[in-house]
Amino acid sequence: MSNIDAVEIERDQRTGRFLTGNSGGGRKPGARAKFSERFVADLAKLWDEQGEDILLRLARDDPAALLKVLASLMPKTIDLNANVGIDARNVLDAFRSAVGLLGNEPPKVLPKVKVIDVA
Repeated sequence: MSNIDAVEIERDQRTGRFLTGNSGGGRKPGARAKFSERFVADLAKLWDEQGEDILLRLARDDPAALLKVLASLMPKTIDLNANVGIDARNVLDAFRSAVGLLGNEPPKVLPKVKVIDVA
């Protein structure tokens, strides 16, 4: 029971966090970063050696898993701006200029059509 009391004394009564100066275990500073660096280096080595074979085998044996991996690498949203600087008025002006150059003027007045009443 004395060990439990010692732990409670070494913690902040309000937050439960360890108090400064506790000489406990735990990871040494930078240990996680070193592990991550080694892991990424090992992963890169594996990819260089067998990456293509792994992908081909996955595509053959479990295409759904391959698609899941590919989907996880894709961004969730893509912001596309399709504005290419073309204004409808500019297109209309260019069309009118082309019609004028070709001498292919549209009729000024629409021809009269006979209305058929089907009622």
